[in-house]
Amino acid sequence: IKKIAYAASFGVDTWEYNAELTKTCSKYAKRLNAISVRESTGVALCKDYLGVDATCVLDPTILAGADAYKPLLKEKTGEQDYLFAYILDITPEKQAYVESMAKSKGLEAIIKSADKNATLSVEDWLSMIAHSSMVITDSFHGTVFSILFHRDFYSIVNIARGGTRFASLLCPLGLEHRMGDVSQLQSLDVTSIDWQRVDRCLEKQREQSAKFLTHALK
Repeated sequence: IKKIAYAASFGVDTWEYNAELTKTCSKYAKRLNAISVRESTGVALCKDYLGVDATCVLDPTILAGADAYKPLLKEKTGEQDYLFAYILDITPEKQAYVESMAKSKGLEAIIKSADKNATLSVEDWLSMIAHSSMVITDSFHGTVFSILFHRDFYSIVNIARGGTRFASLLCPLGLEHRMGDVSQLQSLDVTSIDWQRVDRCLEKQREQSAKFLTHALK
């Protein structure tokens, strides 16, 4: 049986495990026929600590492409244009930034999180992103779907949940200017996004990721 890891994620760019756990993880990693990781830094972690080779690939949500999610989208309700803020770890600073951005753009601010009080279904969540005029998020997948749906977006790098995943996603697409902490984002002189360029870059990455899967499954 082929055993493959696709787009596994450390979430961070430093090794967090003791010698005993590292030895155990290395033992089981070597049983896999092929390993791919979501962050470019994960390639080095696999090599240096697990003794295995890994390939950097796209997260599977991006591999599917926007068309895969369009059947899940609901119709837009209401006439008011809005800024959708999907914030995993809300703070007064983040909330103030969202409200300030919404006011400056003349948008209604809608703030949602993923805590125990969350009420959005998957379809609701996707639709909120797809129909928004702007997205502000500290979520990796909030960022992913902002890109897939070509939304004007800003990513607050969530260090506690792993900042390297944002860089691995955005830098190859030339979108590193759309990420940072709140103070960095507030001081950015941001130009519009060239979505044709972004889509061309994503298509090349999809081809490379598909090549990894094809080779690994032979």
